[in-house]
Amino acid sequence: MAQAAAGKLRILATLLPQRSGLASQVPTLAESGIPNLSIVPWAALFGPRGVPREVASRLARLTGEIVTLAEVRESFGRYAIEPQSSTPEELAAFLRTQVDEWRRTAQEVGIKPD
Repeated sequence: MAQAAAGKLRILATLLPQRSGLASQVPTLAESGIPNLSIVPWAALFGPRGVPREVASRLARLTGEIVTLAEVRESFGRYAIEPQSSTPEELAAFLRTQVDEWRRTAQEVGIKPD
């Protein structure tokens, strides 16, 4: 953003589904005439296979408490990231949709695994 503010870089569009809080003047690809292409960055906490359900649920609950703290939200907000939490089941469902979406995208553009 500093490069753009200094006039050294011109941002044409964002890959997010909506305009970024860091650059609200920058259109999305859909607004620029390229529909059906957006990339939503995400991160998650993973543990080793076989973590007991009660441990995973407790970690999810504690993470949910942490991401509501003002200082955590403010820190993430500097990068236009809105932290949120989920249950292990919600994360698993989200991961399935991501795999399906990227598999479909790879097929549409002709990417094949080696």
